[in-house]
Amino acid sequence: MLNAKRNIFSIYNCNIVSIKFHRVRFSDLEDYESREGVK
Repeated sequence: MLNAKRNIFSIYNCNIVSIKFHRVRFSDLEDYESREGVK
């Protein structure tokens, strides 16, 4: 039981990390597009 909980917790953490990573990448892309639009 403890092992299953640990696995769920690690999967949950991985999902949070990937969501944060995608948000960061998306905001970087928006910044890049706005910078290119200024040129």
